[in-house]
Amino acid sequence: MVIVPLSQHASGGPSSSFHYRHLKFNAFEEIEEYLRIAADENPERVKLLQIGRSHENRSLTVLQIGHEGPALWIDAGIHAREWISVAVALKFIDQLVKHGGPNVTFYIMPVVNPDGYSYSMTKERFWRKNRKAPQCGDSSECCQGVDLNRNFDSNFKSSPGPCSDIHPGAFPFSEPETRAIRDFLTHRNLKLFLTLHSYGQMLLLPRDIPFDHPTRLLALRASSVLKAVHGSEYVVGTSKEVFNSSSGGLAKDWAYEKLGVQYSYTIELRPESPREEFSKICGTNLQCGFLVNPKEIEGTFEETWEAVQVMVKQIVFESY
Repeated sequence: MVIVPLSQHASGGPSSSFHYRHLKFNAFEEIEEYLRIAADENPERVKLLQIGRSHENRSLTVLQIGHEGPALWIDAGIHAREWISVAVALKFIDQLVKHGGPNVTFYIMPVVNPDGYSYSMTKERFWRKNRKAPQCGDSSECCQGVDLNRNFDSNFKSSPGPCSDIHPGAFPFSEPETRAIRDFLTHRNLKLFLTLHSYGQMLLLPRDIPFDHPTRLLALRASSVLKAVHGSEYVVGTSKEVFNSSSGGLAKDWAYEKLGVQYSYTIELRPESPREEFSKICGTNLQCGFLVNPKEIEGTFEETWEAVQVMVKQIVFESY
C-alpha cells in the first residue's frame, strides 16, 4: 500500500477566505479543505494521509495528530446517513489540533465512506452503503452498494443480497474503503479502535466479551463519565446482548480479533430514539433517528469526548 502525504502544495493550497463551520453538517469537499488547512497550519504535529481512493475516486483521508506514544484509531461516516458521527469526529480533530492532547498518536478518519456520504447529502438522505456499481443477486434484482461495516474479516456472512441495506459484499475486504483501512492499520500496534455511528446511544463491545473483561469494564467507566456531562444514557454490551442478534463483518470485531486491539468499540451516538421534531418529515419511520438537529453537535461532542478521554487515560496508564 502506498500512503500519500497530502500537503498544501500538492492540493493547490487552502483558500485564505475559507472558514469551516463545525456546528453544521458539511459537504465532503469542505471537510477535505478543512483537513488540509489543519495539516498545513500545524506541520510539526499534524499530517494528512491519503490511504486509498473510493469507488468514485474520492480520497480516503486520515489525519495523524502526534507522532509518539500509543497509537489510537477513530473513524466515522462508514454509514453514509450517519452525519452526526462525521461532525463529532471533526470536533475531535478541532479539539486536538487547537488544544493538544496526551502523549499519543491519533489516527482519525472522519469519512470512511465519502461516496455514500456525498450521495446522502445530494440525492438520497437515508442512503447507508458505499456506491459500488450495481450487483445482481439470485433473484436477478440488481442494486448498488455494499455495507462497509459488514465487509471486514470477522465472522463474515455472504448474505443478504445486494438489494439489502446490510449487503456485506462478495467476500471480506472486497471494497476499496475497507481494504484501505486494513492495509493502513496492519502492523500499527493499535491500543484503541473506535468507530463512531448513530443512532441509539450505545457503547458496543466486541462479540463474546466476558462480564469481567477489561474491555467491558473500561466501557462502563466511560459511559458513566459520558452520562455525567448532559445526562445521556448509553447502553453498554455486545451486539448480541443489546440487539439479541449478532452481525458478521463488523469493524470492531475485526480490530479486536485480527489486530489484537483489546479496547475496540462501536459508539452509537445520539439520539436514543427518533426526535419528535422530525416526525412530520418521516412519521414513525425509524430512519428519522438519523436526522439530528445541528444544534446537537456540540453536546454530542462534549459528552463523547469525555468518554474518549477516559479510554485514552487508561491506555496511557497501561503504556508507561
